[in-house]
Amino acid sequence: MSELERLAEISRETIILVTKSKPVKPSTLRALTVSMDEYDKRKLVRHDPFHADTIKELPDLKELRGLLNPKKERKHVALLNKRIARLEKMVCLGARA
Repeated sequence: MSELERLAEISRETIILVTKSKPVKPSTLRALTVSMDEYDKRKLVRHDPFHADTIKELPDLKELRGLLNPKKERKHVALLNKRIARLEKMVCLGARA
């Protein structure tokens, strides 16, 4: 059973019909597209757990980093540094546009 079959809970024959541009029920096609969208969202979250960070959060993240003890909480500080650098890069790119 393929991953797409499991996600959409649609039979293999139906998936083959869709890939060959054959007619299928609209509800079946909708179920397939919804499940693929959900899969893409889960994949994005797994790849980048902080994809939802916004520029508004930048001052709060900097303040939080300032409150942490750099020697005791190295991992947290490093993670915050990555998030801050990513948001600062977004600010720089936004200023150029």
